[in-house]
Amino acid sequence: MTIPARLKRPLPKPEISDLQRFGELVEDWASGNKPRPNSIPELKAQAEERGINIVIPDHMTEFVRVDADSNTVMLFIPSLDAINKCRDHLQEIPPEFEIYPVDDYFTDAFKCGEDDARILDYKNMSPAEREEFMMKRIGDYCMTVCM
Repeated sequence: MTIPARLKRPLPKPEISDLQRFGELVEDWASGNKPRPNSIPELKAQAEERGINIVIPDHMTEFVRVDADSNTVMLFIPSLDAINKCRDHLQEIPPEFEIYPVDDYFTDAFKCGEDDARILDYKNMSPAEREEFMMKRIGDYCMTVCM
């Protein structure tokens, strides 16, 4: 099976050049070994100290840090604009784009090759099925545990 081109995200997200090093930095914040950032410039500066490049999309200008413990429920509510852009995007997917966009480390970790890649069959999904899929993804991402 030939895997078609990857589907692009409807809204750009921050890009982190080294997720492993960034995970180690997050652990240092959690353990108190490094001061937690309070702004985008502080976040980028601490990342750069570790050789991590973080690119924040131009439309993201505000910074909110959530400090939670294992007893805290975190609920992230995206903007209606983000939801609508995602909805529009899922309704207009060209047939050659069939793969749901997950970060490469998922396919690396789960040893997914061409023969066992999980294909989301957009071209055979009805608009109602695409809407259902989108709502499930929003539900999954918006209230979860950071781990």
